[in-house]
Amino acid sequence: MSAIAIPWSPLWLQVICGIPLALLTFFGLRWGSRNLWLSFKIIRGVTPPPLRSTKVLSGTLGMIFYFIVVVVGLASGYFLCALLTTQPTVVTESGVIIGAHLPKYQARLIGWGEITSVECGMPARSNEIRRLIVRSKLEAVELGNAAVALEPVRVFIAQHTAPGTIRPCKHETYSHKWSY
Repeated sequence: MSAIAIPWSPLWLQVICGIPLALLTFFGLRWGSRNLWLSFKIIRGVTPPPLRSTKVLSGTLGMIFYFIVVVVGLASGYFLCALLTTQPTVVTESGVIIGAHLPKYQARLIGWGEITSVECGMPARSNEIRRLIVRSKLEAVELGNAAVALEPVRVFIAQHTAPGTIRPCKHETYSHKWSY
């Protein structure tokens, strides 16, 4: 086994979340920017305000509201870019390569000698590893089971790290109603 790639998000998640994010980005920016410009024109007096309103009131409230709409559109566009362009984390013979992601598209390597601990988490009623957390002195990366079983990854990491680095897996309890 030379390398194991663990994707940041599975393909089904990219499709299910990507379509609404793309729509929210497109319509939020389009609708918000048009009406933000209209509110600006109302404040300047170029366009008349709506009936029974003043230019200061409708223009100011419009600018605040549509600015929030534009910010939401930009934020969903940012998350859409992150969802579609984040590269997978790769566990190789030399270490763990954290995939390039926003805001800096630059992959980082955590060598086997730099790893200080590896923790894993399992659901309360299952013995399947759902996440691995690889920590070094400078950073930590969390690997989820998006499309890859994590037990072989844990075994692979254990073969390459110092004894005592791999911590026993813990059953995690979640503090919300829909936990199983």
